Amino acid sequence: MNKMWFTTKRYGWGWVPNTWEGWTLTLVFMIWIYFLVQNYEGRPLIELVIFSAAALVYIVSKKGPEPRWRWGK
Repeated sequence: MNKMWFTTKRYGWGWVPNTWEGWTLTLVFMIWIYFLVQNYEGRPLIELVIFSAAALVYIVSKKGPEPRWRWGK
């Protein structure tokens, strides 16, 4: 079953969570970034954040529709 976890935004470009799976993924990502920033000890923080964000965009692109610019309804 290929259920869409995200839907396109009404205005602009991108996605918003649509199901509990999408909201869970978003929450886990936010907690992960918070954990990285709070426990920064000289590791390459920016690389970890960029890699994490790229992983999130990849998952969202697979679990959501193709993004496009929208001007409303």
